[in-house]
Amino acid sequence: MRKVMRRMKKKENLLADFIKYIKENKVVVLEDLAIEFKLKTQQAIDRIQDLQVNGTITGVIDDRGKFIYISEEELTSVAKFIRQRGRVSIAELAESSNNLINLTPVSSN
Repeated sequence: MRKVMRRMKKKENLLADFIKYIKENKVVVLEDLAIEFKLKTQQAIDRIQDLQVNGTITGVIDDRGKFIYISEEELTSVAKFIRQRGRVSIAELAESSNNLINLTPVSSN
């Protein structure tokens, strides 16, 4: 029973570390993320998608193999921008996203 509990605790810690890594780095190369957590790239992608489905993290996987973490506050800013502007083209949204979404890694001091 103790071994099972220890294993569960270890999995919880790994998952927490996985989430923290994504949130702190903001933009992660999926292959690098997989290597960091000793996973196959597809396993890292699956884990990210599961975390998105259950609402733990939000973001997008781009076509170059990166996951871009977007915080709830940033999503709120994007939604507010769209509501204020009304109709917004993809180009306008992309241009404004640079101001609405911070892609700078969080320093862990």
